[in-house]
Amino acid sequence: MEMDIDRISSLPEPVQETILLRLPVKDTIRTSVLSRQWRSRWANLPEVKVNDKGLEKDELVKLIDRLLLLHTGQIQAFHLHLGKLECFAEIDGWILFLSRRGVRDIALKFEVGELYKLPSHLYSCQDLEHLQVSGCIFRQPPSFQCFEYLTELHLHYVTIDPNVLENLVSKCVRLNGLRLYWIEGCSNLKIHNPNLGDIKVWSDFEDICFTNTENLYHVEIASRTLPAKGKTGSLVEFFSSLPAIQILAIDNSCLKYLILDGVPEIPPLVCVHLWELSVEVNFRVPTEISAALYLFKCTPNIEELQIMASEETTSMEEPVQSILHTPGIVNFSFHLLKKVKFIGFTGLKPELDMISFLLTNSRVLEKMIIKSTLEEASKASKELLQFKRASAHAQIFLD
Repeated sequence: MEMDIDRISSLPEPVQETILLRLPVKDTIRTSVLSRQWRSRWANLPEVKVNDKGLEKDELVKLIDRLLLLHTGQIQAFHLHLGKLECFAEIDGWILFLSRRGVRDIALKFEVGELYKLPSHLYSCQDLEHLQVSGCIFRQPPSFQCFEYLTELHLHYVTIDPNVLENLVSKCVRLNGLRLYWIEGCSNLKIHNPNLGDIKVWSDFEDICFTNTENLYHVEIASRTLPAKGKTGSLVEFFSSLPAIQILAIDNSCLKYLILDGVPEIPPLVCVHLWELSVEVNFRVPTEISAALYLFKCTPNIEELQIMASEETTSMEEPVQSILHTPGIVNFSFHLLKKVKFIGFTGLKPELDMISFLLTNSRVLEKMIIKSTLEEASKASKELLQFKRASAHAQIFLD
């Protein structure tokens, strides 16, 4: 036994730290009985990560109190995940304690009961670099200006005022990554931050506006409530506000929002930096197909393309005219497209036309993956395998 303990104790400190950080927190504390060297090793760990799995409330509170009060080093990260317990009053005290210890990373995830009202102490954590909250109410004190060092902000199932969200994003000048999932209390999304590089939005916003976002390179938007009545979107304005865009993913609700002002036959601008595009399309709606084709004309340099066939039902019939006869795409081709993934293929004629269009206009295409679970699609797949291909190296994989 002593030999085993010696072997563990002789490991480099970074290795010991990695072992401790991967243990459940209760087991981490128990390592103090291994040897004198390990007695207070856990009290110097830079991260405190706790969940309530297998714990009662009193046990959880005592555990975290002990972790914080006996900790002798700097607590760089504090992550708390509560799936069944509520102890909001105690959490207020823990955040107050952390605000005085220079914490840089806070993640709070609550899945039960009422929403947790974030305390004013949180806004005193001026060294914060990463903030992730889920199941909370975000209220900003009048005196609060910004988190000067914040680079990542993730809000999940959060209630927040639109002005608070707008100010928070715009005033955190080092903010690079933003995640907004199922936000309440905020119908219009306004984003303006010149340093923001990466944003993912999965929430029901009625209007989305990007301004002063010249460094935004990765954008993902999925919003079931777009477009809202009385709101107008514009593909031209959208791309004009994202000159550095490299990766774009949008659902068909966002696509419909962006074409409310119509689809010009000739794109007034080209996104030369965009190399990965993902778009959801309802192939029973001609305007959505036209909008997708317009996106392709705006992004001729893409290397990877993902098309998701929308499962949304509609009373409209699938278009009679082939998309191959759509004005403006006769002389169009992809110069760099190497990989295509088509998800949700059902065998509709417009889907087959789209696949044919991609195969005949992608000169360096290497792989096309078509995913479907319908019997009708497997029958149509025999037809698409016969389509002409501009690339001699193009392979089609049916999944």
